[in-house]
Amino acid sequence: MTAIVRSGVVLMIAVAALHPTRSAAQSCAESCTGNIGVGGDVSGYENCMSRCSNSAANSTTTNLAPVDPCYIAQNAMRPCTPAPKGLDPKLVGTWILPLKDGAWIWKIYTNGTYRFHSEAKDNVPDHAGTFSANHGIWALKATSGISGYADSGTYRYQPPDTLVATGRLGPAAWHRSAKAGSVPKPAP
Repeated sequence: MTAIVRSGVVLMIAVAALHPTRSAAQSCAESCTGNIGVGGDVSGYENCMSRCSNSAANSTTTNLAPVDPCYIAQNAMRPCTPAPKGLDPKLVGTWILPLKDGAWIWKIYTNGTYRFHSEAKDNVPDHAGTFSANHGIWALKATSGISGYADSGTYRYQPPDTLVATGRLGPAAWHRSAKAGSVPKPAP
């Protein structure tokens, strides 16, 4: 049991869930976990825990403090924000991020793939792979170039030609290419 305790809160919770005697707070946490909203919104979870804990206040068991669902998700090595499904059609096209010594070019295709290359003198390797984005959340996974590379984050489309995307490197304002035919054909 001490090895499990040293491993972290997530493992203790998982073991407690398997144990036949659970405290009222543990039961509340298990029943309220389904109230975590999109993007890690925990207001529904907190409201549920408050109602559940109040109803168990007359119980003879000791109530535990509510568990932060994002802390659990992060320590369980899965993202707190669900991966987006599909592709926001406003993002299809060729996007340019101007840099000091050139530009980064990001092509997003209608079939849910992308290609990235740098025209700057920064030695950033080209890569391509799958891309999804919806409801302000985006994710990509390289299948060539930097195989296994993955990034994700939030985005905001600002009509007519700006995409503000935040990922591993922080926020960046990408601009749609003004060239004719800037909507690229799907990658092979």
